[in-house]
Amino acid sequence: MPGLTRMKYHKQVVRDSSRWDYLLTPNPYSYEIMHHAFRKIMRSYYRQAIRVMTD
Repeated sequence: MPGLTRMKYHKQVVRDSSRWDYLLTPNPYSYEIMHHAFRKIMRSYYRQAIRVMTD
């Protein structure tokens, strides 16, 4: 992201993610990576994908 150092970006992600209830993962590969970095993970599709599938 322009204007952010790696350290500033990391701090921003930590701050922002503390306000999330859950993190939705789009696929099994992403889940395997993200569950190491974030606490509350849901194996799910993105909201738009679910909506398209149910229409």
